[in-house]
Amino acid sequence: MKICNQIHQIKIDFNITEDIKRYVYAYLITGTSCYLIDSGVSGSEGIIKEYMAGLGRDIEEIKTIFLTHSHPDHMGGAAAIQELSGCQITAGRGERKWMEDVGCQFKERPIPGFYNLLNRSVAIDNLVSDDVVFSLEEGVTINALETPGHSAGSVSYVLQSPGSVVAFIGDVVPAPGDVPIFIEPQQSIDSIKKLIHLPKIQWYCPAWDKAYTAAEFSQSAGEGISIIEKITEAAEQISREYFDRGAEEQVAFVIQRLGVEQAKVNPLFKSSILSCLQMNNRK
Repeated sequence: MKICNQIHQIKIDFNITEDIKRYVYAYLITGTSCYLIDSGVSGSEGIIKEYMAGLGRDIEEIKTIFLTHSHPDHMGGAAAIQELSGCQITAGRGERKWMEDVGCQFKERPIPGFYNLLNRSVAIDNLVSDDVVFSLEEGVTINALETPGHSAGSVSYVLQSPGSVVAFIGDVVPAPGDVPIFIEPQQSIDSIKKLIHLPKIQWYCPAWDKAYTAAEFSQSAGEGISIIEKITEAAEQISREYFDRGAEEQVAFVIQRLGVEQAKVNPLFKSSILSCLQMNNRK
């Protein structure tokens, strides 16, 4: 789906398990050459190649993949696309370990179906930090912004081209109606606020939904902050009330307090709660 000025949103459906279906969006930028924001799961190269063929373009034209973070649904197709196109791969410094050694990622963050979604490591050509600017073509630049919280080194990218300024934000903001996944709650909140205050953004492009206007994004981002704060507050209450209980019991009490019993089977959400409890223990 075309968003604006040669920016295309490509939906990639996948299964975590046979019964759990998900999707993610990768973004294609077309110009003299082509560029990708994220690459979907393993096997996504076929979907991206087919979409590009419909535009009269070829996957070999991809010059750079800009990865927002290392999770399987964002980098799973990167190695295959790099082989097909010879493109470079750009990512945040905080994600390098997991990208260049997917076995290490699985060991530290095991999820169901991991190796079906991500089975190949990639070497990072360009490691970025805050405000690194890439000149893609004449008048077209991408500015990298560190937006950690969802993961250790999540990066957002701001594309400036004639007539448009677009922010690609990966999973920085929790998806509406879904349980939020983060490794550090305050970092997540700070990163969301950083995105809200970016000047002159016309479109915000998340990995989980349509492109948002600035006004729509402000509302969605505010809701995301409220959700994280609600979890943090519940964890703080449980830490005080059940200080003598183990971490697993405290996590269960937080889930009960939040009234999201259906989320108790999600190990990543449990990790989010655990990060809040650990933050309270450090105070």
